[in-house]
Amino acid sequence: MFLVYFNALSLGEKNTFENIFHRYKNYMFAIALNYVKNTSDAEDIVQDACIRIMKNLSKIDNVDSVETKGFISIITRNVAIDRYHKNKKEIPVDEDWPFVTEDVSDVAVVDKETLKYYLDMLKDKYKNVLIFTYVYDYDDNTIASLFNTSKVNVRKIRSRALTQIRKYMIEGDDFYEEKP
Repeated sequence: MFLVYFNALSLGEKNTFENIFHRYKNYMFAIALNYVKNTSDAEDIVQDACIRIMKNLSKIDNVDSVETKGFISIITRNVAIDRYHKNKKEIPVDEDWPFVTEDVSDVAVVDKETLKYYLDMLKDKYKNVLIFTYVYDYDDNTIASLFNTSKVNVRKIRSRALTQIRKYMIEGDDFYEEKP
């Protein structure tokens, strides 16, 4: 399938894609490996992500830009999550999960596994804004350009995401109990 999409690209698009692939292949593989924990599945995720990137090459202006790196990380993460849902496998919690750092002083009462669980419960746009803000340290303008939205909307999304996480934290043990 990969070759079908690649051969359908124009010469300029092929060059752009090759530059993207050579620049970000290890980065994409690392993201994928955090979700599946084996190299074979991670390689499949990278290949599927490459197909999605080829379908969206028109959205990439500069291969070396922060926006491109963010775009690629979102695509790769979403492909990994799609594969997870497709296979109905549980994603193991790893101490080296890239989206939760050791410095969680703001939420010191929550362990990493719980925080990861709360993040995974958020809508993708909420989770992505939090990740780009607190993990990648992107400013609101950069995040707004990544999502084709306004800076004000980025702030609103972040506020709603943090409110939702606070709600999960307040619910505490009740959150894990099954509802009748």
